[in-house]
Amino acid sequence: MIAREGIREQAAEPPSIAIRAGAISPAGGGHVVAFEAVNQSNGTAVAVEIEGTLMSGMSLVEQSGATIDYVPGHGRASGGLFFSQDPRRYSLAIRATGFQDP
Repeated sequence: MIAREGIREQAAEPPSIAIRAGAISPAGGGHVVAFEAVNQSNGTAVAVEIEGTLMSGMSLVEQSGATIDYVPGHGRASGGLFFSQDPRRYSLAIRATGFQDP
């Protein structure tokens, strides 16, 4: 019974997705920013929505988004965000904005 409760508690833990920006490369007529999504909890997430923004001071320059199909508990997944502007010229922020339970 104790083991069953332990498994139930772990499964109930929500995902905790941290996003790490990677290399910026030319792509088509713009740029792509590679990222890695790292799940820091036991909870599994599907359809993880990722949002990236380029800011100039308080002004939004550009926004991009991606969806990651699956990030297991304590797992990783990677992807990229496309921007028409060069992200190195602005303040770049990337974050997870939502997920679904599997």
